[in-house]
Amino acid sequence: MSAVTEVFSRIIELSKQLHEKADWWFYEINEPVSRVEISKHEYENDIVLPEAFRECLTVSNGFMVDHCSTVGYLELDKLTCARHVTSKRQCIGWIRGCCLYYDHQNGDFFIERERYKYDLINDFCQEVLIPAEEYLKKQLAASERKYELLEKQKDNPYREYYDIVVSFMNKGNEANIAPPVSEEEIAEWEKTNNILLPESYKNWLLLANGMFFDGWDLYSLDEVAEKADTWYEEYEGEKYVFLASLTGCCDFLIGSVTTGKALELSEEYEISDGEDSLEYNLDFKIDSYRERFDISD
Repeated sequence: MSAVTEVFSRIIELSKQLHEKADWWFYEINEPVSRVEISKHEYENDIVLPEAFRECLTVSNGFMVDHCSTVGYLELDKLTCARHVTSKRQCIGWIRGCCLYYDHQNGDFFIERERYKYDLINDFCQEVLIPAEEYLKKQLAASERKYELLEKQKDNPYREYYDIVVSFMNKGNEANIAPPVSEEEIAEWEKTNNILLPESYKNWLLLANGMFFDGWDLYSLDEVAEKADTWYEEYEGEKYVFLASLTGCCDFLIGSVTTGKALELSEEYEISDGEDSLEYNLDFKIDSYRERFDISD
């Protein structure tokens, strides 16, 4: 067994363990394909796949874990004939919130860490699979202590909203809620990254360190740290990092790195006070979700 198939197999096993310990984790695997089937697909579509990608396909033809873009797609049928694709680069999956692209002209893989900026992937195993494996290990450990941390948050101002979204998820509605972090971990993160976080956002982290619900996306601490240097806004001489997508479009909660002040940034680039943004937008999301899917209180 090659290093690629070993790591990819471990990723699938970690995903199964996560789902067993915390059923809010979604994962999906498909039947593998044979080398013969892969060669046939390459011939029919006039493409040549990197060997590492072929090896993944022999473990599972397509794979996805969680609704927060840990890793997904990696499916043979996503790679179609280059003649049918308007751009030479085709999105074939994602890793930790960043899209993966396949170049039909030379068979290379790229990762889009910033919009329209593509970095060549030199080692698919080291740059794509191993980071996903490490992230899943971390999430598995966090899931095991989830209930202990939540027990301390009965008086959290957002606990009622959290419980409502959990109830939606338990009824089979699409949502993904990551395990919480502790106050000590938040303080250590702020010190390490030299970023002060708004109190509203920190209260949510004590319930869920990352949460996706109906287009409402609360970013995890890891996601905020990863993008802090490349994805931010300057306002009145201060740097603001992105903390949450409030509507599923281009309305965001942002926070000053020096003061922790919360602002709301609209799609029209209008700035407003963000102190109550999480509460206001969650009220709206929950009410509209109940109405659309006829869910009673």
